[in-house]
Amino acid sequence: MQPYTNHYPPDDYYLPDAQQPPDWIYVFMPSYSGKAFLAFILYFCGYLPGLVVNIALLLEALDTKDRFGRSPDGLGCLVALLLLFTVGLVALFVLVAFSFTNWTRF
Repeated sequence: MQPYTNHYPPDDYYLPDAQQPPDWIYVFMPSYSGKAFLAFILYFCGYLPGLVVNIALLLEALDTKDRFGRSPDGLGCLVALLLLFTVGLVALFVLVAFSFTNWTRF
């Protein structure tokens, strides 16, 4: 028997056709970019509706990430919106509160 010289496995290496796994599996991955834009618009219509929709969509996007094993499109937008409109709002209130204090007493 001659030594195996080519770089391909022998013909009997492969399983029969019925047992071969599919080459590609196409899965619909939902995108949350448009939904993040909706949450952004809702923040300007009212803070509470925007916050509720943003948190609900963020939880749904994290569930999608757990199911599919990769981050869906728009997940970062939802996180950025949540940080911007919560941490940013608190920072704005703190700045406004400190700007009205009387610093001449100290």
